[in-house]
Amino acid sequence: MELHKFEIATNGRGFYPITERLEELVRSSGVSSGLMVAFIPHTSASIVIQEKGDPTSAGDMERFMTALGQQISYEASHTWESPEDSISHVRAVVTGSSQIIIIDQNALVLGEWQGIFLWEHRDLPRNRQIVVKIVQAA
Repeated sequence: MELHKFEIATNGRGFYPITERLEELVRSSGVSSGLMVAFIPHTSASIVIQEKGDPTSAGDMERFMTALGQQISYEASHTWESPEDSISHVRAVVTGSSQIIIIDQNALVLGEWQGIFLWEHRDLPRNRQIVVKIVQAA
């Protein structure tokens, strides 16, 4: 199966829904049973599965990560791009750069309230690439 790529422009920190884009790729792939891997090739953003029904949930996640970072006091030496370099990279390591989702009956298998999001960890806007591989089950 082929590799798919698309970009998401962010406005800085926060959650950006990508479920619909991924569902479109699965539908157009013709794969009725298999796996989809969504990967973000960036060190300061993540791909997460999160609550999609209540929009305040994303804000809660952001506030939690910010509070966690404030509780862990250390002097970051990695500030090459900006003072947020180190913490944005830590956030990405903790939350992950990929998700593997089951495909059944040509659809992603997600819980009723689950959505897939790009989680931007930088304060400033960025263009982020998402790489997707869809594989047919044997």
